[in-house]
Amino acid sequence: AVVSTQSGHYGRGEFAVLFRNNHFSTITKHDNMVYVLVTDIGWAEEDQVIWETLDSTCNSTSFVNGHFKISEAPSGDAIYSTVDNDEEYALSLELQVSKEEQLEQQRLWDEA
Repeated sequence: AVVSTQSGHYGRGEFAVLFRNNHFSTITKHDNMVYVLVTDIGWAEEDQVIWETLDSTCNSTSFVNGHFKISEAPSGDAIYSTVDNDEEYALSLELQVSKEEQLEQQRLWDEA
């Protein structure tokens, strides 16, 4: 990954802000590798996932802990799957409540 700053220098242990995929991200450099601070809610409960490598544009990244060691956390797919399932469940509940409200309104209309 190429990191360009106004000063032209980006050193080890320094932090910077990267604008990518319509989001601002905090980045740092460690052992000649650029890392992005993990802020996705899907990783909130994983204390061993702090940074994500920024070494590829093909979504092939690694997650590391605060000491920049490969994380022993479950794969990202497992985390995102849980988040997706929770979102789908919430949406289905919302649709069910909405349908029940419509049926109740129709019943009241029919009785009037």
